[in-house]
Amino acid sequence: MQSVLTLFFRAKGVEYSMEAVFGALEEEFCSHISFRKKYVRYYRAMPWNVIYNMFQCLGWRTRINHITGQIHYCALLLPSKRTIVTVHDVGMSGNCIKRVLLKLFWFYLPLNHVRYITCISHTIKRELLALYPFLKDKTRVVYNPVNIRFQYIPKEFDQHLPIILHIGTRPNKNLERVIPALKGIHCHLRIIGKLTQQQMKLLHDSSVMYSNAFKLTDEEIVEEYKNCDIVSFPSLYEGFGMPIIEGQAIGRVVLTSNIDPMKEIANNSALLVDPCDVASIHDGFCQLIENAELRKSLIKRGLHNVVRFQPSVIAEKYLQLYNQILENK
Repeated sequence: MQSVLTLFFRAKGVEYSMEAVFGALEEEFCSHISFRKKYVRYYRAMPWNVIYNMFQCLGWRTRINHITGQIHYCALLLPSKRTIVTVHDVGMSGNCIKRVLLKLFWFYLPLNHVRYITCISHTIKRELLALYPFLKDKTRVVYNPVNIRFQYIPKEFDQHLPIILHIGTRPNKNLERVIPALKGIHCHLRIIGKLTQQQMKLLHDSSVMYSNAFKLTDEEIVEEYKNCDIVSFPSLYEGFGMPIIEGQAIGRVVLTSNIDPMKEIANNSALLVDPCDVASIHDGFCQLIENAELRKSLIKRGLHNVVRFQPSVIAEKYLQLYNQILENK
């Protein structure tokens, strides 16, 4: 059967997030629409690579064309009334010339061209519309779904040596403040992500008991959540905040930031701290370790919160947009 929908992805094997997000929706899509996945050849945004990727996508066009993220520029050669772009963040790094090119070819031109734009949180929508207010009428918020691998598995909290799972070691993940925040707390910090020399030195100087792993499979990531007692996610910046709902779906208490989009995604079902204040992070961990009733309440609220992110709920939002394109509304 000929595909009605094509999901366009950046080059295969580079990073995990987008493939995982839309992979969680595949079973729901299969019941309602015929689709296929296509990966562009090049990841690096060199001029020839960009042009090649654009013409690749042109050759793959179907009745509905959904660019799942990052390669927004490919929308420029796709039919404007039949194309959707999902925006994961609006960060623009690099020198002045690079930022101008990003703004023009990754945002202004392609997003102005397409039928719909979906943002993965209200926070990203606000940031996008602050830059391009004229995109308001075509912009929708569709959250990321939680993968069905993440199922509730109860665990007795280890009061004596709780395992605190921290996902990510990039600067925005705020590990540099989490480490000193745990000084004096008897716990085991389990860090997922490759550590820098500076981070390892900080761990040594803080005398924090820890272990580290990286390049884990999807199944191994799920096991990390199952084995932990607390999920640490006081991030400084995110487009969404997937560890919040992954931890809650497993049934673990989550510590996260009192800023958006973390507040938006947690929706009063996680312990919120000031991510820029080591003392606030320290106090948050102490509360979770010492207060069993607080943990019980947050876990219960967390399980209720993740209902909003079930694949069936998120797929329905995308399917509504696809149907509007098919019906030319």
